[in-house]
Amino acid sequence: MYNINWDKYIQHLVRPVKQKPFRLAWLGLLIALPKKLHTLFLEFRAETLYFTNFRFSKLHMQNLLNNQFDAINQTITIVNQNTIDHTHIYNATEQLPLLLFQPSENQPITLYQPQEHIGAGFIILVPAGIVFSTAQMQALINQYIYTGIDYEIKIT
Repeated sequence: MYNINWDKYIQHLVRPVKQKPFRLAWLGLLIALPKKLHTLFLEFRAETLYFTNFRFSKLHMQNLLNNQFDAINQTITIVNQNTIDHTHIYNATEQLPLLLFQPSENQPITLYQPQEHIGAGFIILVPAGIVFSTAQMQALINQYIYTGIDYEIKIT
């Protein structure tokens, strides 16, 4: 965005012969409101751009996928993923079942399954009528999402 030096703006508009202190002060008073409005606009713009990067990233991704794979109907949607219920490990005094086993029981200690989702990602719902390449869609998504965010493509 552009920055305006309002004092120089006034001096450039008034001829040097007419640049008297009273006249410059009067013009400075007249331009005070546009100056304030410009400052408020720049602050609003900076705040809006900051929040746009975080709040509407899902909408940007949805728009990108619709433009790439379903430009006519715009039916690809992105929904938040449901978080899983994490199973807690309890103390023996709490009389709750434990999910850790002794080595003699020949059962592995598993705290996380790779197919479980952490809950930080999203689900992309693609209608069945759309012809697309899953690999191409995954490559496009991986190019724009943050590292560590998981996602799933479901054909509905």
